[in-house]
Amino acid sequence: MTIEQRFQAALTHAEAQDYQAAATAFTMIIQEDASHGPSYYNRGLAYFRMQAFEKAIRDYSQAISLLPPRADYYADRAVAYHLHGQNDLSLKDFDQAAIMEPENPYRYASRAYVKAKAGDVKGAIEDYQKTISLDPNDAIAHNNLGMLQEQLGYKEQAEFHYKRADNLDPNKLPGQAPPPAKEINQKEEKPEPEKEAPAKPTAPQPTGKLTAGYFGKVLKDTLTTREGFREFLGFLFPKKGKS
Repeated sequence: MTIEQRFQAALTHAEAQDYQAAATAFTMIIQEDASHGPSYYNRGLAYFRMQAFEKAIRDYSQAISLLPPRADYYADRAVAYHLHGQNDLSLKDFDQAAIMEPENPYRYASRAYVKAKAGDVKGAIEDYQKTISLDPNDAIAHNNLGMLQEQLGYKEQAEFHYKRADNLDPNKLPGQAPPPAKEINQKEEKPEPEKEAPAKPTAPQPTGKLTAGYFGKVLKDTLTTREGFREFLGFLFPKKGKS
């Protein structure tokens, strides 16, 4: 089998959610061709699915060094950094993703979550406001912004965003799960019509953009439900008398 055929076979394992088999198959390709960037990236996705975040970070980093620049690579590594407890590095990668795609609202929404987690509530509010300026119909951003504002005492502003969130998607908040998390895919991503197409790697490039709520099952409730986000904020703003 050619490397291309083996790459497609590895992707088939990933699409079947057999991530260990996928990782093994991508490893065999890398052993033959250490410069095969798509195999590093897809193995990183497989490791991420297995919650082997340190391994995922290493593979994302190698892919970034080998493949043409792409915001998704930095955003995916940022999520892995966050789940590995390295919020400082996570924010740097989210910053880079936002620089590369300044009109993509999710770049700011995802960074807002990590900023809040790191204690930068003001920065998180600014990022959610930026998200809404780019996508006024993002119910999750309205909801999460309202949560932060409420905790800071801005009741009227918070109520506005709660109502906006409910009106935009009354079935989602609270409690409805987000769309399925991104899976590995062998199809090349098509650029938006108004954007210049990114440079193509020499081997097939996986597709799929993170969108609101795509941090994966680990963070689903926190990102996409009102009660989950409220519980998270309890750690940021503990009540008096509690440690």
